[in-house]
Amino acid sequence: MIIEATGRAPSRDVARFAWSGLRRFLNEALVAKTIVDLHQLSKDQHENARKQAQHIRYCLMQAREYADAADRASLVTKPTLYYYCIMCLALAETLLKQDGRSSLDKAREQHSHHGLLFKTSK
Repeated sequence: MIIEATGRAPSRDVARFAWSGLRRFLNEALVAKTIVDLHQLSKDQHENARKQAQHIRYCLMQAREYADAADRASLVTKPTLYYYCIMCLALAETLLKQDGRSSLDKAREQHSHHGLLFKTSK
C-alpha cells in the first residue's frame, strides 16, 4: 500500500478520530463494492466480496468492543484486550486486501485452532 495523502488528527481525542474514520467500513454494501473495484472482480465473485465485507464488519465491531472493554479494564487485563483489538483490525485489513475469495470461514478451515496445537504421542 502506498500512502497518497496524510492529514493531521485532532490531538485531543485521536482514538475517537480513528474510530470515526473506520466507521465507513461497517457499511457492507460499500465495502463489497470497494473490494470488487479494488480487485476488479468478475460478477461471479460479487457474492464472495459481499461475504468478505460482512466479515470485515464483524472484525471491526469486535475490535471496537475489545477497545471499549480495555478502556474500562485494569492494567492487568488492558494489554490483552488491546492485543485482541489490534488483531481484529489486522484481520479486517487483511480481508480488505484480499480478492473476494477470502473469508474468516476459509481461514478457520485451514487453521481450525486458536494458535495453539495440542499433540500427544501415541
